[in-house]
Amino acid sequence: PVINNELKQNFDLANAFNFPGTPAFVIAKIPVGQAAVNAAPPSTAYFLPGEVSAQDLQKYVNKARGG
Repeated sequence: PVINNELKQNFDLANAFNFPGTPAFVIAKIPVGQAAVNAAPPSTAYFLPGEVSAQDLQKYVNKARGG
């Protein structure tokens, strides 16, 4: 039951974001910890549906970091 509940929650969340399948990555620079309390949403986020090479994934991480 615990695993089925977790899977259902993940499925419902993916549907809420209109993710077509797995894997799916959302990459954005966001604050963590106390800095996140009153932070504005990220100005740029990248959505990568499906399989992504490690090189492409790193490229988007670097872009999100401002590089």
